[in-house]
Amino acid sequence: MPLQHVGLAALYGPDFHKDPGQFDSDVAMQIERGLSWRGVEVAAALGASSAISAAFAAFFANLTSFWHRPFPVSPGPWYNLAQK
Repeated sequence: MPLQHVGLAALYGPDFHKDPGQFDSDVAMQIERGLSWRGVEVAAALGASSAISAAFAAFFANLTSFWHRPFPVSPGPWYNLAQK
């Protein structure tokens, strides 16, 4: 969530400072939290996000057989039951 909060703060921080009432209370809390993050914390969150992405990519790279059939499958004899 830190990256989402920081992103919201980057996009809407100036408008939030002008008039916080224009934002939903949940979004306002996220913007406030994003404005409070330090650079070191954001860098750590980016590092964790990158590590998680790399782990998922490595895991799913070896699972290609789950994404498609490993051999052709033809329909059974039930495919023409409606024609009888």
